[in-house]
Amino acid sequence: MKIEYYYGFPSPFAFLGLKKFQEIAKKYNAVIIEKPCDLVAGIFAKTGGIPVPQRSPQRQKYRLDELKRWSTFLNIKINIQPKYFPPKDPHLPAKFTIAADLLGVKLIFGQELLKYVWCDEKDISDEKNIEEVSKMCNLDFKELSLLAKSEKVSKTRVWSCYYGTYHGIS
Repeated sequence: MKIEYYYGFPSPFAFLGLKKFQEIAKKYNAVIIEKPCDLVAGIFAKTGGIPVPQRSPQRQKYRLDELKRWSTFLNIKINIQPKYFPPKDPHLPAKFTIAADLLGVKLIFGQELLKYVWCDEKDISDEKNIEEVSKMCNLDFKELSLLAKSEKVSKTRVWSCYYGTYHGIS
């Protein structure tokens, strides 16, 4: 069984749910195909979503309450208001995650980048931090960087809602 896993950088809910998702996939021997999405410019812009900083104070408070609730429920400690959220460039970590996937590192790379945002107070738009993650995953950063910035990643692995997610909305 294959599961196409669409998620957005740097979604706290993607981070909170990833461990449980991996456990379920492992239990059923499913192969996960990681597909980072462009939430703000791709999905939000096309479906009426509003980026977090532009939401009303009431909606922002509700989101923080939900993050606390889910963090407690899942027993995953996170910083609900991290210093580097939203990242300056969420596309950069998505491209590097796609490149890592193409080089054979599945899920771990993206998971570590999400951890950097929600637990470690690190900017995932900073290539120095991305390089740290590449070292943790035993990837050659130069090779990873070249692939992440290549036409192969940007053209053949589109990471927006054009993959046919959200039932054909494009």
